[in-house]
This record gives sequence, structure tokens and C-alpha cells, in this order.
Amino acid sequence: MNPFARSILVNVWKLFIAPGHRATCHPMAGASQTEVLNTVRLSRTKTRPTTTMRVVLVVISALASISLQPKIGIGAQDSDFTPKGRELPADAPNTRGAEFRAFFADFSAAVRANDKNKIAELIAFPVKDWSVERKGNVETISIPTKAEFLRKYDSFFTAFMRAHTLKTKPQKISDDHYAVIWRDSNAEFSFEFEYVAGRGFRVTSYGIGPW
Repeated sequence: MNPFARSILVNVWKLFIAPGHRATCHPMAGASQTEVLNTVRLSRTKTRPTTTMRVVLVVISALASISLQPKIGIGAQDSDFTPKGRELPADAPNTRGAEFRAFFADFSAAVRANDKNKIAELIAFPVKDWSVERKGNVETISIPTKAEFLRKYDSFFTAFMRAHTLKTKPQKISDDHYAVIWRDSNAEFSFEFEYVAGRGFRVTSYGIGPW
């Protein structure tokens, strides 16, 4: 039997059963019927408050025992709560802002130094959409590998792109998605940065579109 059940049974025994056992030994033997009835009435009158108090004590004891029981199950897990004990909502925002700022600092340093190998490390290959301008015409192509990017680096990552990247403030699209967007003439240019599981933030595309 667990301690909680044992505690309840002991309290019930002490407050209800034990007094009943003591009452059977009451010295009423030989008394007249009238004396017995009067004694019973008096006993009932006196014991009503006592019985009520006993019930109250049993309830208090039960509640105290329950409050001392160890917490089990999902509600007792600490992982679902903040340090202040408030349950986190399902849509609580993550904290990737600092991670993106660190990434963008590395990316900007590589762009400023024109370090093509470092820039290539910060791109998520294969890249599906990368816009390239040739003789006034814009074409969106894919770049399958890092080696392909390095081989055509001068056309894939031009001085124009580097200059605007360094002077444009990134915009937050979502917690996992940022962008650097600028406009020139009648066109809009943008780098997209997205969080890649296991790797962190990476450049995922470069686009050129009408403004």
C-alpha cells in the first residue's frame, strides 16, 4: 500500500472507527430504558460538532497528503517551462537573431576582403536560383557546386554586388529568413539568407527583378 492510502486509512481509523470501539465499552449496563435514551440523546448532541470537526480534519489531511505527492507525467517536466515557471506557448519565437548577426558579420568581412573561398563556404549548394546579368539581359540559373561557383566567381559575384551588399542593411523576413535588398535604375537586387539545419545561416539565392 502506498503512503498516501495508508495515511488516509489511519486518519479514518483514528477519527471514526476507534471512537466507536470505545463507545461499546460505555458503563450503561443495568440502567433503566429512560436513562439509556436520555444518555444517547445527550451523547448525540455532544458529538455532532465533534463528528463535523473529524470530517473537516480528514478532508484537510487528505488534501495535505495529495499536495505532498511527487509530481509525475507531462505536467512535471521542466522542459516545458521557462525559468520563471511560465509554460511556453507553442508558437514562442526562437532566438536566431544573434546567430544571424554573427553570420552576416562573417559574410560582410569575406565580401569586403573579396575572399571567394570564404564566400563560397557561406553559400548553401546546390543553389537553385542565382541571377546573372549578361549584356543587359538577366538570366536566372542554378549553381550545383562550390567548384562551379569558384570557377565562374567573377561573373557570379561581381564588384557591383559586393559594393551594395556592404552598404545595405539586412531585413528580417522571419526568424529563419533574412534578406539584403537594394534598388538601382529600374531593377531590384536581393540576396536571400536562410537557416540551414546543421549548418546555420547560409546564402540561398541571389535575384534580380523589375522595380
